[in-house]
Amino acid sequence: MVQYDYEIYSLMSYPTYQGESDVVFKIVYQLVATSGSARATYNEYSTVGLDVAYQSGSSFVPYDQLTKDIVVGWIESTLGQEEANKVKNKLKNTIESQTLTQVVLPLPFGN
Repeated sequence: MVQYDYEIYSLMSYPTYQGESDVVFKIVYQLVATSGSARATYNEYSTVGLDVAYQSGSSFVPYDQLTKDIVVGWIESTLGQEEANKVKNKLKNTIESQTLTQVVLPLPFGN
């Protein structure tokens, strides 16, 4: 079974935006897939730009109250289900190819 985890490297934010402080507009992350001892990563770095994590009139989560689950929700929402599934399938295929037993056979014909 393949498990997926987002590693968040940094959150880029505007010091002030529409009356709020430290409003996130970009996330630097990588998606990591693991299965047993096999591990695959999607790019060394990925970024996702948000329209802005806060729109006037919507609920605002202060920077010091952000959780990984909230940030991952922003990533997946921005990527969209189809793109997120495409990335996860690519990682799954990479792991499966790494775990296949490979054997070098002698040539079935002479040199």
